[in-house]
Amino acid sequence: MATKWQSLEEVNVQLLDTALRTRVNELKSESVNLSDPDITLSEFRVYQKQVNRNVSSSISVAPYFKGDGEYDDLEFRYFAGAFSDRHRFTKGTDTSIIAERFGLGIQIDLKVTQIKSAINLGFGMIAAAVEMGLAEANYSYKIYALPSGEFHDTLPKVGRFNQQSIKQFQKLVNKLKELYSKSLTNLELSAIGVLTSDSIKEDGTENAPSYYFAARRIIEAMSLRDAIKLSRRRSEPYNEDAIQYLYGRCGITGLEEKPISSTISKAKKIILE
Repeated sequence: MATKWQSLEEVNVQLLDTALRTRVNELKSESVNLSDPDITLSEFRVYQKQVNRNVSSSISVAPYFKGDGEYDDLEFRYFAGAFSDRHRFTKGTDTSIIAERFGLGIQIDLKVTQIKSAINLGFGMIAAAVEMGLAEANYSYKIYALPSGEFHDTLPKVGRFNQQSIKQFQKLVNKLKELYSKSLTNLELSAIGVLTSDSIKEDGTENAPSYYFAARRIIEAMSLRDAIKLSRRRSEPYNEDAIQYLYGRCGITGLEEKPISSTISKAKKIILE
């Protein structure tokens, strides 16, 4: 099953059919509340990626040399926050949406220019390059569902990216982790992205939600028996044969067998990469 998480900003709606385009546009103004018993914050993630179209997607590779003593400009994205995935399936012709991601957090976008030396694209290395005069970097950020008060007060002003702004962002990430560890019950989560899937050759796209549900349960180290029991309590109609198939594909064949690190890694490759 070929799947890919995309932020709502990254989705090219022009390449989607009408049903998926409509759903993505609806999501941009949609939210879910943590008071809903089916909505829980299940994962805290920090990730970074390069978002240029004209350079390598690897975050550890220096930008291309232009031949005039400088390097191409680049854009760099950093996200820290918590997610809750909603198992809503929207069928398309060639691609379908098999889950929707809601959450809270902050997305930081860096634009690095006037690069005069090959630099590692980590946050700290970019800030160090700026301090040494080897590059210029400015940032902006987007807030997803953060409670008012100390979180917004911690945010540095939009502007030049340097060691001082990094300290502010690090402080904010620590506050986000503290917030995630609390039992929040009444917070509106913003729509952040969708998990898309190419047409599935094995069983057809109608089983994509069941495959995704099974993969999530494997990541949570849940046995096949417990996953089936949970699926029967959910309002969504899941295909139990498809759940069992996905467990088997990841190497779990016994009803009571608990997922281990190798099988969890296989499930993560299916839905998280």
